[in-house]
Amino acid sequence: VFQRLNSGMSVFSLLAIPFFIYAGDLMVRGGIASKIVAFAGSLVGHMRGGLGQVNIATATLFGGISGSAVAEAAAVGGLMI
Repeated sequence: VFQRLNSGMSVFSLLAIPFFIYAGDLMVRGGIASKIVAFAGSLVGHMRGGLGQVNIATATLFGGISGSAVAEAAAVGGLMI
């Protein structure tokens, strides 16, 4: 059992997940994530349901930049709360 668990953990493609989360955290700490939220707020914040629209626009922009939904959820989730 341990050998199968170890071989499953050493798959090279699974290394991308922590690196995408790290990229999201780096964008939050660098300040670009809050600027993306402010940009999305200026685009759609005036519409009805503005905070939800800002969240969707931010998720779309952030996912496009980072390339990962996991990194987007880790970074934007902390900003929107």
